Amino acid sequence: MQKRRVQAVLQIISRLWTQTAWLILCAGPIWATDAVATAQAAKKQSVGSGNHATAVPRKNRGFELEITVRHGGVGWSQEVVYKRPHQWMAVTHLRFGIDNIRLCDGHTAWAFETIDGEIDGDVRKWSIGRLVRELGKDRAYVELGPEALDGLYTVADPNAAEWADEFGSKEVKKELKRVGEGRLGAEPVVVWETGKGLPKMRLWFGKGDGILRRQITYDDKRGEVTRWVVTKVKLEPKVDDAVFRFSPPKGAEIRDETDELLKALRAGKGRPVEKKGARD
Repeated sequence: MQKRRVQAVLQIISRLWTQTAWLILCAGPIWATDAVATAQAAKKQSVGSGNHATAVPRKNRGFELEITVRHGGVGWSQEVVYKRPHQWMAVTHLRFGIDNIRLCDGHTAWAFETIDGEIDGDVRKWSIGRLVRELGKDRAYVELGPEALDGLYTVADPNAAEWADEFGSKEVKKELKRVGEGRLGAEPVVVWETGKGLPKMRLWFGKGDGILRRQITYDDKRGEVTRWVVTKVKLEPKVDDAVFRFSPPKGAEIRDETDELLKALRAGKGRPVEKKGARD
């Protein structure tokens, strides 16, 4: 049961790698529908500077991360914006104008893909209220976490006082253990990794602000598989709540996966494996 979140992360990594590799090999004519400018809006509204923050004021309103990812010979980039309470946006930028977008306004979580800013394929959704009522707040966010962050296990130190309420659930602490401290360049960091019997993953968090700086997954021989490097951290980004809201355009195919997730969890099967699309 403890392996659900780690396995969900690895499933998403595999999907992103397959999708990106397919695009590199098979780039050709692409069609799409109904424009969406979510990622661009968030980027324009967020402000801040500096790659590393040294201190976080209590009750910080949130943060924005810019991330580069390498998996074998394939790379992509990500942006994550988190705003209290429980609002987030994660955008994975693949090649040829393709973005994977995850949004949550605290009430509904959405996941969809765009090509040149226009929706392509199904729009997936989850009711946060129903998940919290049936699973409890901790477990609801644990189960949605890997999907919401598109392959990242978490974005904040589970023990950091500033972020423990949102990112330090009992379930997360069952899978991760703190293994020490170190440095990434000149920056002091706290190091966590997955526990015994789980796929190996290591995470580094800034000691001052508790925010993710690096995540690496490994194979059974301790060889590196996928590496995330946070290249910029912006604290207190000025992002309007409207950025996290989403109204599907007319004609979009909506797939509500709340019942599917709850059914799988009740059956003890963990999160359902994501249905693969045409490009996967």
